[in-house]
This record gives sequence, C-alpha cells and structure tokens, in this order.
Amino acid sequence: MQVCNDTYKNSFITSKGKKIPRYLYHVTSEKNYNSIMKDGIIKTSPDAYSESNLDGVFLFELKNFLKHWCNTWYSTYEGWYTIALALFSRCAYRDPKIVVLRIPTKNLDTKDLRCRVELDKMPDAHIKNGDTALNQKHYTRNRRPIEYIYQKVIPANIVKKVGNADIDKIVDNMLETNTYSRDNYTRQILKALFKSSPEENAVNIFEKLSEKYKKTVQY
Repeated sequence: MQVCNDTYKNSFITSKGKKIPRYLYHVTSEKNYNSIMKDGIIKTSPDAYSESNLDGVFLFELKNFLKHWCNTWYSTYEGWYTIALALFSRCAYRDPKIVVLRIPTKNLDTKDLRCRVELDKMPDAHIKNGDTALNQKHYTRNRRPIEYIYQKVIPANIVKKVGNADIDKIVDNMLETNTYSRDNYTRQILKALFKSSPEENAVNIFEKLSEKYKKTVQY
C-alpha cells in the first residue's frame, strides 16, 4: 500500500544513522488541547495497560496508523473494533470534540522516545517498557501497528494543531444518511481531523485502498 506525503515521507536521521519518523501525532480532546495551550506542555500520563510501568505522551506515525492501526481489528464484548477506532473512542469519552496534533521528532530527545507493537502478544518486558524508537524499523518491516511513547513532557510551542473532529456530528450524519459502520466511522473521523492539511492526501489514498488491505486479527 503506497501512502506517501511530503509532510512525513522523510525521516529524521539520528547521529547513529538510524531513522525515526520525522513527525509523530497525538490525538486528544479539545478540552485537553486547551489545557495544553494554557499549561504550555503536553503532560505525560500512565499507560492504558494495567501491567505497564510506562508514563509518557502516547503518539503514532501517520503512515503506520493508516496502514495498520486502521486495518487491525480486535474483539470486545461490544463487537469488533480497529485499534484506531478504540483510540478515537477513548479520546472522545468525556468530550465529543477531538483534535490531532503534529510533533516534529527533531525537537524530541531520542533516548526518551520508545516504541512498541500495539495490541500484540509480546513478552511482558516489551509491553511494560517498550523498545528504543531507533528499533522501530524492525516492527515496521513486519507490518505491525506501532505506538510511540515519549517519556517526558512535550513543549506546546513545538506542537502544531492539524485539525479537529466532532464525533457526535459525524455519528448523526452517518445515521441520517444510513451509512453508519465502524469502518466508515473511522474514515469519517480521519477525514475531519486532517481536512485541508498536508496530510489530507494520504488519508484520501487510504480511504480508496483500505478495503483491499483490510486484515482481521483477533486478540
């Protein structure tokens, strides 16, 4: 699946000659975004995994997100969800308005940036501590959904708000047009979040190709 955009296709090259993504993204509620702007930082938070000891700012890379987070499904008591939809639902739990932020990795300290395979059956040590982000290529090569964790606060002055989405309005519109499905729900959120941004082209390509590359994985 070719998803390419000048905003993120070039990687930031570290002094060791290994690559990490040039940009990472963070989704949060509009209420939290306003707090970020007021406080001047994105604060760290505990890991959603109860067995994890990681605190940090949890991030994703767009190409990997579109290819793997949006196409990897897992089973819950409510039915099947993609990892992407689970993230959006969690962010909108108390506030239906969400935003996506772009963060350049050149402004982050690489030694504090970790990565891990999201929702995979990895050893406990990997789930708890992740791996150095310099090793991300090993997981990308295996076509895995990757989550990044930055273990320090992130200054708000390096963060760029890319776009926003109103979850309630998206659901209402799909119900009115009889187009509701969990897959379409994810697509409509992505289209809203990245509307009129440099990333929009990548999202549009994903929408056209997602059916072809959809995979179902039960956890």
